[in-house]
Amino acid sequence: MHRILAKLADWLIEKEEKEAEKCDIPDEVIDEWLEILKERKKELKETAPHSEEYDMIKELIKKVEHIKELRAKKCAIK
Repeated sequence: MHRILAKLADWLIEKEEKEAEKCDIPDEVIDEWLEILKERKKELKETAPHSEEYDMIKELIKKVEHIKELRAKKCAIK
């Protein structure tokens, strides 16, 4: 199940990365996405820190932060 979710997440990240370069996605969407992931990571750290889901969430956070960096460079967002 986690592998399927991880593949879906990778696909979504790839799609969003391309969309982020268009600079028409509101900052709030990216920030909310990151906030949700960080909240889930916090929950998992307490209940299942060695789970596949925890590792997947950590990777997703890195990818979303990468998207945020891309947007900051390309769209002059601070």
